[in-house]
Amino acid sequence: MNEISPEFFCRLLPKLQDLPINELFARSVLRRQVQGRVWGNSSEDPALIYIAHPYGMSLLLGTPTPDQLPALRAHLLDRNRRPHDEWLQVWPTSVADTLVSLLGSPL
Repeated sequence: MNEISPEFFCRLLPKLQDLPINELFARSVLRRQVQGRVWGNSSEDPALIYIAHPYGMSLLLGTPTPDQLPALRAHLLDRNRRPHDEWLQVWPTSVADTLVSLLGSPL
């Protein structure tokens, strides 16, 4: 997962438009109303996006491909990225099963 520069955040806003889950915290990061961080599998048009709000909420958006799983696992387990607990939402929800398998324990 590569960190996406804030100058590209506005390009990602349409990806949140039709989500049936809470995405206001992620939207506030992408609108640069708070200083969150965003990672993706590419900077131009990422299919897998991880948005972290500074208050400990995060959103993983997209379905990881098998080749993306090692980088995603390393990213999620990196305690330097976020040294405290976080509330992680995933969309689509079926990705949660992938994460449980990937991380080896229930989320």
